[in-house]
Amino acid sequence: TGANFSGEKGGRPVLWLPLAPTWACPRGAESARLLAMSTAATPETLTSTGRPRPTVLIIGGGPGGIAAGIWAVRLGLHPHLIEARPRLGGQLLSVHSPITDYPGIQDVDGPALAARFIEHLLALDIEVSLEARVASIEAPSGVVHTTSGQALRGDAIIVATGALRRRLGLEGEQALVGRGVSYSVSKDRDRAAGRDAVVVGGGDSAVEGAASLAARCPQVHLVHRSALSARPDFVQALLGPPNMRLHERREVGGLRGAAALESVLLDEGTEIPCATLFIRIGVEPVTGFAREALPCDDRGFLLVDAHQRCRDRVYAVGDVCSPDSMAVSVATGQAMMACKHIQSSWR
Repeated sequence: TGANFSGEKGGRPVLWLPLAPTWACPRGAESARLLAMSTAATPETLTSTGRPRPTVLIIGGGPGGIAAGIWAVRLGLHPHLIEARPRLGGQLLSVHSPITDYPGIQDVDGPALAARFIEHLLALDIEVSLEARVASIEAPSGVVHTTSGQALRGDAIIVATGALRRRLGLEGEQALVGRGVSYSVSKDRDRAAGRDAVVVGGGDSAVEGAASLAARCPQVHLVHRSALSARPDFVQALLGPPNMRLHERREVGGLRGAAALESVLLDEGTEIPCATLFIRIGVEPVTGFAREALPCDDRGFLLVDAHQRCRDRVYAVGDVCSPDSMAVSVATGQAMMACKHIQSSWR
């Protein structure tokens, strides 16, 4: 299982999960649930009236999914959190700059905030399945099918799979990740210092990132295929440095380099020697498993009503349904709304 019991905390056994940066204090059937083991019905799964607690299948272990799990327990529901990756945290794990707009949190980056969320989650009676990738869902019946062949049934489903950074899709792009290709300026800008860099994109993250690189790199090239859509103050900061080069209405057409990135080829044939390429062209929702079962917009983001409901018994929270307001606070608030509506519908 990759977990082990080690010592005690407050008189209770401590279960250490190496895939999650936290300690849990399991009780009763909780330890089995944290290890994704099946358990028979116990008093912990029943309401005060003896009825089984409604099971809520939560797909995704980022801020929205973790918050949904916490709220589900508080409201007397029985959550089962399903995460495709080997650890919880979602996109917080790739946010390496300070998070300054979440109440009560100052100068904490994404992985540190994720650790706090996970610690809270694992202190509760919550079933967690890691490395469980969802293949499809049956919305009317509340069934979630995994790629390993499992069929999990719930009284409600909350989709919290978030969104991933969009890639260029170029030959050699994946092979050069970590060897010159990066999707995070805040994480890798110091590594790029002293050498020329290229940034692709025209939104806030691309323009702000390019401006921050100007103080570290001899030359910074910003490539964008249309007009800049970033905030005016970001654009103004971009236009000041003399070592900034704009390539308007151009696209990256190819990459050169085997062991490491050597240059970037633009679509019209220009070759830009560089050591780092930062790809900042937006995100795409993780909804491939749900697009046939749930309503989506033309970009694949899930459509929800005022209760975060996609359709009967299926809800969505966080980035997967909020393309214009992606934030940790939005995801956690929507998780509360979804869980409260599930609870009120169950009465």
